[in-house]
Amino acid sequence: MRNLRSNTGQLSVLVLVLLIAALIALGSLGVDIAHIVCTTEELQTAVDAGALAGGPHLSVADKTQAIAEALAITASNKADGSMVSNDVPGTNVTVVTTDATTNSGGTITVSAQKRINHLFAKIFGRRTDIVFASATAGGMGDVTQVPSGSAFPIAISIDAATQVGGAQAPLMNCQPGQIFTLYFDNKDDRNAAFTSFTAGSANVQYFKAAMSEALGLTHSNPAVIPSISVGSVINLNNGEGGYQAMSHEFYADIMAKPYILLPLIQGPPPLNQSAAVIGFVALKITGISKKNGVASMSGIIVKPAVLGRSGDAPTGAYAPALKNLSPSTVRLIP
Repeated sequence: MRNLRSNTGQLSVLVLVLLIAALIALGSLGVDIAHIVCTTEELQTAVDAGALAGGPHLSVADKTQAIAEALAITASNKADGSMVSNDVPGTNVTVVTTDATTNSGGTITVSAQKRINHLFAKIFGRRTDIVFASATAGGMGDVTQVPSGSAFPIAISIDAATQVGGAQAPLMNCQPGQIFTLYFDNKDDRNAAFTSFTAGSANVQYFKAAMSEALGLTHSNPAVIPSISVGSVINLNNGEGGYQAMSHEFYADIMAKPYILLPLIQGPPPLNQSAAVIGFVALKITGISKKNGVASMSGIIVKPAVLGRSGDAPTGAYAPALKNLSPSTVRLIP
C-alpha cells in the first residue's frame, strides 16, 4: 500500500513537470507566432506605402520611375528590424505593373517576403519561416481634391466652344484619347486662362514659380500652389507673361511630362474675375504655339491615377462629362 502511494505521488509530480514543460513550450511558440504576426504587419505597411508611391507614375509608358519609386518607398520602411529591400539578405521585393489606358490608370503590385529566425521553435526543428505581404494600388474614384504643388496654373472651361483655328467642340463633348486645344489670350474666343489658384491676380514671376513647381523642378510650396478642391474659388488671368515662360523656359519640361493636371471651370473664362473649380482634367501636351496673335496649347486627354482625395460622385449638368474626363485617385485595391 505504501509503495502504491509512493508511485502515485511520483506519477503526479511527473505529470506536473510535463504540464509545466508543455506550458513553457506553448508560451515559447507564442513568442515566435507573435514575431511572425508583427513582421507580417510591418511588411504590409511597407508594401502599401510602396504601391501608393508608384501609382501616380503608371501613366508613363516606361514604368522605370513607377517601379523605382515603389522600391524606394518600400525600402524606407522596416520589418523585423531591417529595411524591406532587396539589398537586405533574406528579403525579396518585387513590383509588377499593368499599363494605363485612356480609360484606366493601370495598377501596380508590390510584394515582399522576408525570412525570419525563430527564438524557440528551433527547439522543435523549425529554425526559420518566410513571411509574405502584397499590395496593389490603382485608380479608384474621381478626384475631388489634389495636394499642393500638383495642379498646373491654367484653368480650362468644360463647356466653352471655340471657333478660332477651326470649330472645336467644348471639352465636355470630348473623349479620353482625343486631342484638345486650349486658347488663352484671344479676347473674343477662348476656353482657358492662367490662374493664381487664389482669389487674387498674379504676375509673371508667380507663373514661373508655379510652373516650376507643377513640373516637379522645385519643391512643393503651398504658398505657390495650394491644395485645390472642387468648389475652390480661383482668379483667372490673361497670362501673357505666363505663356512666354511656358513656351520658352519650360517648353521642354512640359513636353516631357506624361501629363499636366488642370482645374476645370464652367463658362467662358472671365479674365480678371473669379470662377469655381468643378473638377480636374489631365492632358499629355503635344504642342505650344502662337499664331496670328492667339496663344494655344494642345494635348491628348488622358485618365491617369493621381495623388489626391476622392469624394462623392459629381452631380449636376456636367456629371457625365466629369466622370468621363476626370483622373482617378490612387488607392489601394483590395
